[in-house]
Amino acid sequence: AAQSRRVLLALSAVMLVILFTVLAALNVAGLRDRLLPGGASPGIHSIAVLPVENLSGDPQQEYFADGMTEELITRLSKIGALRVTSRTSAMRYKGTKEPVPQIAQELNVDAIMEDSLLREGSRVRFAARLIDARTEKDLWAESYTRDLHSVLTLQSDVALAVAREIRIAVTPQEKTLLARTQAVNPAAYEAYLKGRSLAEDLSAAKLDAALEYFNLALEKQPDYAPAYIGIAQVWSRRGQMGLVSLAEAKGKAMPATVKALELDPTLAEGHFMLAAIKTWVDWNWSGAESEFKKAIGLNPSLSEGHAVYSHFLMLMGRPEEASQQIQRAMQLDPLNAFVQSFYAVELLCSHRYDDAIAQDETVLKVAPGTRLAHDNLWSAFNEKQEYAKALNEIKFMFGERILEGMKGAEAGQLSKAEYVAALRLAAGNLAAHSNQSHVPRFWIAKLYAEAHDNNRAVEWLEKSYQARESQLPYLKVLPAWDDMRSDPRVRDILRRMNFPGEAGA
Repeated sequence: AAQSRRVLLALSAVMLVILFTVLAALNVAGLRDRLLPGGASPGIHSIAVLPVENLSGDPQQEYFADGMTEELITRLSKIGALRVTSRTSAMRYKGTKEPVPQIAQELNVDAIMEDSLLREGSRVRFAARLIDARTEKDLWAESYTRDLHSVLTLQSDVALAVAREIRIAVTPQEKTLLARTQAVNPAAYEAYLKGRSLAEDLSAAKLDAALEYFNLALEKQPDYAPAYIGIAQVWSRRGQMGLVSLAEAKGKAMPATVKALELDPTLAEGHFMLAAIKTWVDWNWSGAESEFKKAIGLNPSLSEGHAVYSHFLMLMGRPEEASQQIQRAMQLDPLNAFVQSFYAVELLCSHRYDDAIAQDETVLKVAPGTRLAHDNLWSAFNEKQEYAKALNEIKFMFGERILEGMKGAEAGQLSKAEYVAALRLAAGNLAAHSNQSHVPRFWIAKLYAEAHDNNRAVEWLEKSYQARESQLPYLKVLPAWDDMRSDPRVRDILRRMNFPGEAGA
């Protein structure tokens, strides 16, 4: 009997060794953690979804792969405990072969997700792979085959599978949001993805084509909420680029946004759109903050939401909160020139001019021609009294002809008097040009303010107010207005804009 017990104990030990060896070998899909709860967590708290690889070899299908990338990011971003790198930064790696550790270091994430798809008619074959950036080992891998009607369900399944494998906390509300999917007409979904791909280009022709695809999506499926968001974004971008008046842009964007949220109140992009309109068009500060909070609550990884909210908080005189939001935005989207430029504006408004210049120059190395960075450099060089550099930024912003008629001054040898004369000339030329095409009145006012022509500056501020220009709220914080903000006429404009703390607001 004793000998039998010894044999059984030895066999049991051998079986345990075999069991743990098998579990360790199969841990690619997280099997050990599921069978042995309470084991070591992978420690994954941040992730980047790399651009989905299009295996068809057909360039015409790239929009579909890119759309799948964005949808996966959006789905995973609903998990508040997981930081997900935003689309703009992730798409920088499209077509690159950089090593996983290098990408992870550049994006400051714990794990990388690599995906591929093959579309065959109405069927989609999708493969996903999650890699630990520190060890380069697979944490999980899975493949799926679905038809286009259920492609949104596929995205939710992948997001939930990733959350389960890395054992990240998912609240009941987040599970509900992830499980919330809509059967989509394949033709509507395809038109929507094509529209979204085109809308990334801010040219008039591409925005026109994008709008046609969004409308086509609604013809195929009238209750498809994302298509309404697409329409709102097209009109917003038309207004942003000066292709239409802000009044017309708002008149088209607002109803589309409201309709989208009626169909699906969980669309973070819809709440973000409302927040932007209420801030920079309606000057409805309390309503705007409510929408910002809803957008970020629904999608904690919405980088541009955090960035724009930071400027809202700056306008509200809450710099500490603003700093927290812009830092979060840069953490989520480190390669996004828009987000990085917004940080430079915050530095400028904090009177950290050297830091602002360094930040803008970094942006321009990555994304040459970024207008916001050049606008910010103009202001920073003006405040530092580096007149030649400031004038070069003005010429970049408005073109060489803005100084047509300037005589005598060499660009590198500007005195203060020559610089002021150049500012007045630029303002006058821009004012004349505004009679033929749309020119933001706020820029003309700013040129006059920097030339210390306060009467003309106020005159053009009033015109900016009447046009309800989106730049006007920055009257509250930009250094160009520091010396004029105590002027009763300027204070009256701020009061009429309903800024908190202004008399009568």
